[in-house]
Amino acid sequence: MLIHMLRVTRRLKVNKVGQARVSKQQIHLLDIYFEWFLNEVELLVRQGLVKKYRTKSDNVKALKGKLEFATHLNKNLIHKERFYTTHQVYDYDHQIHQILALALNIISQFSAGTYLYSKCKRVQQEFPEVAPIAVNAATFNKLVINRKTKPYGTALEIARLIILNFAPNITSGKENMLALLFDMNSLWEEYVLAKLKSINMEGLTVKGQESNPFWNRIRIRPDIVLRKGDSTYVIDTKWKNLGINKPSTDDLRQMYVYNEYWDSNKALLLYPSLETQKPDFIAFEGDANHKCAVGCLNILNGNSLNQKIGEEILEWFGLYNIRQ
Repeated sequence: MLIHMLRVTRRLKVNKVGQARVSKQQIHLLDIYFEWFLNEVELLVRQGLVKKYRTKSDNVKALKGKLEFATHLNKNLIHKERFYTTHQVYDYDHQIHQILALALNIISQFSAGTYLYSKCKRVQQEFPEVAPIAVNAATFNKLVINRKTKPYGTALEIARLIILNFAPNITSGKENMLALLFDMNSLWEEYVLAKLKSINMEGLTVKGQESNPFWNRIRIRPDIVLRKGDSTYVIDTKWKNLGINKPSTDDLRQMYVYNEYWDSNKALLLYPSLETQKPDFIAFEGDANHKCAVGCLNILNGNSLNQKIGEEILEWFGLYNIRQ
């Protein structure tokens, strides 16, 4: 179900690794990302990897670049035919390739004994040898992508996910582990937005993260804004189990502000659930024009995801008849 949500929100291109294996559940989520990454690196190798200039200090047999005089005297007192210089080299050993090589090493470690191991080793053979580096979140944040390196975008995104979630297992010490972590609040919002956008209804517009100025250059952004004719509706998605509790006062204040700034007729706090509870839109005290409700939506249909959640939400607002 998680794989399906990732595919719908385009966070995971399942077609890149074969829909058949995924639908039969013969593959793990890690394997999907590993194979996706290997396919991307293979494509980059076939298209031609990018070279870059870098500065290198080394003993060479021809004088080029800048002679490092003190080091040269120290290293070449006997070898008069050599020069210790700092010079520019144009090759494949640069930061982007070093990041991809690190991700390949991690995949090699975790794919041992699986169908991906031989493919990983083949890709590593085709990939140029580069210097090992330590990579953290700051490395990716500082990475500059230009016109020449734009094709590396997808591979670097997957490499970021793999490398930043790779860590020593603190319980075993010598073992390593790899987990793929997803922000379910963000994924739930994107999934609901995608399902609403997939509905073909004349006059209906669906927008995500639409912003309005609020105070002192601070902007506010409801998760989803629906418009049909002269009516506007606001949805704020929450990935948590509400149970028998009421929404927090802060959430209700937030919905009231959204109603005011978007001139919305109805605002909905939407929670996932195993049992659908249709919302009851209640007016705010002293303001009969704006209403708010809590909706709990069953995201399952048997052993699969409920494919009709977009239609159900529109029915709650009176915009759709699911039995039509």
